[in-house]
Amino acid sequence: MTEKYKKELRMVGPYRWGAIVLLFFGWTMVLFSQDYGASLSRGITLLSEGKYQEAIDTLVPIATKSSKADEQGEALYWLGQAYLSRGEYGKSIAAIEALEKTKRPPQRVIDGAYIKGRALYETGQYETSIGVLQDFFTKIEDPIRKSLALFWIGENLFSMGQYGEAEKIYTSLISQYPQSPKYEGARYRLALIQQKQIETELLGLLKWSHEEALRITEEYERRERAYEQALIAYQKRIAELLKDNRLATLEQENRDLLLQIARLKDELAVARNTPATAPQETPAAPSPSITQETPATPSKTEENPQVLELKQKALDIKNRIINRIAALESSRSQEAPQK
Repeated sequence: MTEKYKKELRMVGPYRWGAIVLLFFGWTMVLFSQDYGASLSRGITLLSEGKYQEAIDTLVPIATKSSKADEQGEALYWLGQAYLSRGEYGKSIAAIEALEKTKRPPQRVIDGAYIKGRALYETGQYETSIGVLQDFFTKIEDPIRKSLALFWIGENLFSMGQYGEAEKIYTSLISQYPQSPKYEGARYRLALIQQKQIETELLGLLKWSHEEALRITEEYERRERAYEQALIAYQKRIAELLKDNRLATLEQENRDLLLQIARLKDELAVARNTPATAPQETPAAPSPSITQETPATPSKTEENPQVLELKQKALDIKNRIINRIAALESSRSQEAPQK
């Protein structure tokens, strides 16, 4: 090689090696891009086969290292689905939120809302899930996917115990989307809601009847106690009234008897001091054969019938007093055991 060619080679060499480096770098980028594309397809295939962990291991490098936004977003979307299928709901939500930040590809951002809504439902964030799914419902046109969004909105409401609102959602799904994969699921939920409504009505009826029975029993017992108390009070009052009346009657009779005794004493005293008046009879002529004798002096009682009458009255009063005392003692002896 002449010196001239050697000199030219030395001058061109640096540029040539730079071109070679650039060419190698370009080939590497193409190679890696092709590898990520193949890995993405493989990850999706593994996911469809139910090999969730293998799919995740394949998709994570693409989501974190790919320089293409669309490729990265695609990997994040399928990662969200894989995590959801594995029950790792927090990671699923995080993958979809990372997808929302990339904003690529736009359709996957919209589709990811369904996965996020599902994951939020599984974590018990029902109200947030409803908002995400409603937004997804308004942005898509596919009736099947709309019906899926409706179903999970209904599931959120059902889990919150808002059975009336959930019933409306399930009924709308059945009437508007009869071809939905969730058609039978919605029908089943409606049957459960109706059963719960019946159970609620029965429980309410049982509760009402139980409370009513308790109220009636308590009212009956209260009235029975009031009746018994009133009866005892009436019996006591009647006994007091009878006692008062009997005592008043006895006292009045005693006063009357005392007055009668006093009058009898006065009459007896007057009668003893009044000589007896014998009836006037024409004496018969003495028989010549009978010796006339002086008649015996009659007793005061025989001489004064008025005294006899007064004594009889006194005896009657005495007997009445004795009977009264006996009646009073008998009444007291009957009252003693009751006390």
